Amino acid sequence: YKALNLAQYIIKRQLKKKTIDNFRLNKLLYIIQYKSLFTTNKPIFDDDIFTYQNGPVVENVYYHYYVFGVLPLLSEILIRNAIDIDISTQKFINQIIDSYQNMSLSNIDNEITKKKVLGVKFITENNILLFL
Repeated sequence: YKALNLAQYIIKRQLKKKTIDNFRLNKLLYIIQYKSLFTTNKPIFDDDIFTYQNGPVVENVYYHYYVFGVLPLLSEILIRNAIDIDISTQKFINQIIDSYQNMSLSNIDNEITKKKVLGVKFITENNILLFL
């Protein structure tokens, strides 16, 4: 998958709950990628994750929704070209979304910073996260 396809799925799932913004979306994509690498030893999407001041960012997703700033991503227009995600991937993503649903961004940041997410090791090279 492309990260933007997964982002559209996450937005679609969260539309009714009105709880997803660009920052949360990128943090969730980061966690989803980590958990995929940990459980399957394969990335769930091919896009690079960059280190930004506000945390990990999938650049093309971040800039795709940049105009919304910190506002919730609520428009059906954002998902009009969404592709179908297979059921097993949906379940995998849903578990992660649900486990972080009520967590503040600062608490998610703390988990990421402390590497509690999974303990997957990484280094940065030119601000791109490289998973070891």
